[in-house]
Amino acid sequence: MNKSNSEDIPSNRLNAIFISPPFGQFFKITNISPIHGSYTLKERPGRYIQAIRTIRPLLFSKMGKGNFVNKISLRNPGIDKIPLATHENYVLSIAAIEQKDWLLLVDKLYINANFQDYSALEINIGCPNTTTAPFLFENINYFKNLNKNLIIKLPPKKDAIFKNIREFIKHDINTFHLSNTFPTKLGGLSGQWLRKYNLRLINRVQKEFGEDIRIIAGGGVHCFEDALEYLRLRIQGISMSTICYYPWRVNSTIVKIQEYLAKNNKEYIYFK
Repeated sequence: MNKSNSEDIPSNRLNAIFISPPFGQFFKITNISPIHGSYTLKERPGRYIQAIRTIRPLLFSKMGKGNFVNKISLRNPGIDKIPLATHENYVLSIAAIEQKDWLLLVDKLYINANFQDYSALEINIGCPNTTTAPFLFENINYFKNLNKNLIIKLPPKKDAIFKNIREFIKHDINTFHLSNTFPTKLGGLSGQWLRKYNLRLINRVQKEFGEDIRIIAGGGVHCFEDALEYLRLRIQGISMSTICYYPWRVNSTIVKIQEYLAKNNKEYIYFK
């Protein structure tokens, strides 16, 4: 393993509002935490074409209005081409297609100058549209040695979530992003249905783990009222991507969330 050339200790906090991929790289808004990614070891071309082809509203679904599916499938230019972080709250998200990719990703990040200014690393351990490699906990110290705040993005499968949270807690990692899009035959499902599902899931997770974990919640946020449903669960951070399908709503919704967080003294999510 290569050693990091950086002696800097990352900030122990991030802004509590996150913009999830793929939109995190396109919305340049201050006082939020954009998530770039998820990046894989090698290039997976065709992001924009795949987005145009596969992002679809479910207009006539039994699930109701306000739901979307996509099969973007971790399309990205590869870990060697991560963008420069232009302020301290940026988060880089990574995922492994093959088992060996996890440690190769770490090696790449150690020597990537653009990675040095990111405040956090999100480890995406489940994409609904792509077969990804499971995370091996025997490798966890290599990720800790990157000297970044670590966030684990979990797939919305109940059994997998509880099992993984228990294991990561054993390794002193306790910040979790709940959750990824839900797998369906049509692609990864996001929107209103996912929000309702995640609200129930987060409630169960909080009852199980209490203050032992920190939760960044998201899925199906169309407006401030949707975000408020998550915020009332006493989460530590909120992520948004569905609202980016309605770009004219983004700024006003973020302002309202910021006002709510400031009023309740929850503008930041703190790490150890």
